[in-house]
Amino acid sequence: MSVKIIVKVLVLLFVIVMMALGSAYLIQTKNRRHLTIQKELDRPETPNIDIPLEKWERREDEERKIGFDYPANWKVEAGDTIVIAKGEYRVEIKESGGSADSTCVFDSEDLTHKEGYLKFVNFKEISAGENIYRRPITPEIVKEEGVSTGLWNICKKREDGVFTTESGFGEVSYKGPLNSDPTMLGIMDRILGTIEKLEL
Repeated sequence: MSVKIIVKVLVLLFVIVMMALGSAYLIQTKNRRHLTIQKELDRPETPNIDIPLEKWERREDEERKIGFDYPANWKVEAGDTIVIAKGEYRVEIKESGGSADSTCVFDSEDLTHKEGYLKFVNFKEISAGENIYRRPITPEIVKEEGVSTGLWNICKKREDGVFTTESGFGEVSYKGPLNSDPTMLGIMDRILGTIEKLEL
C-alpha cells in the first residue's frame, strides 16, 4: 500500500472520529439543557412558606376599613395607596381605577370578545378561608422610573363564580422583579390571604 493511500485512510479515520466526538458532545449538552429546563418546570412556583405567627404583625386602617397581617421585617407605608414592602417586592392596596370592578378571564375561556377585561394565560389560585383569589403566573411588564418591573393584578372570586378586581378601596396588586423569587411571591400570597374589609 502506498504512502498516499495510508495518509488518506488516516485522515478519513481522523475526520470520522472527530465527527463522532462532536455528535456525542452535542447530544450530551442537549440532554443537560433538557434536564435543567425540566427541573425549572418541575419546581413549584410557590414553595411551602413557614413563618412563625409571632413574627407577623397586624395592621388595621380604620379610615379605609382595611385590615391585614404582614411579616414583622416588612415595612408598611400608608399614603393614597397602602404599600406592604420588602426591598423590590410590594403588595399594594389601593382605590380601584373605575367606579366598578374589572372582570378577569382565563385561558379556558373565550378571550376574543373580552375587550377591556383582565386576561390571564396561566394563573395561580390562592385559597384563604372563604376567599379564593387568582393571579397571573407571568407578570405584566410596566415601567417605573425607567426600570422594567413585574405587575401581578389580583382577582377575587365573587359569589356568582366570576373573578373580578375589588371595587372601591381594596384593589390589590403585587410588584416585584421580573425574575422574582418564588419564596417572596409565596409570602405575598400569604399577606393577600389576610386582607379583609373591616366592619367598624
